Amino acid sequence: MCLKMRDFLTKLFNHTAFIIYINGDKVICKHGKAERFFIQACHDIAKQNGITKGRIVGIQMLNNVKLKFCDDIPPNLHQRFRNSLAFR
Repeated sequence: MCLKMRDFLTKLFNHTAFIIYINGDKVICKHGKAERFFIQACHDIAKQNGITKGRIVGIQMLNNVKLKFCDDIPPNLHQRFRNSLAFR
């Protein structure tokens, strides 16, 4: 598949499902809808690891949600956030 066609299809079928902001002791979803249990899990993980600033973007793929993290969230914690999205 040519690169331009792949980029077009990616943009067509993928969209931002939610954006979660971590600011101090608050974790809020400002764009889209995220499950309450996931927002609470993000709050708990951020508090346990001293994260006071950050952003997590949920991108809706064809059959799942992919998470993108800002640089303020350490890479070694990304999997903990992903796991909390997958399990209730």
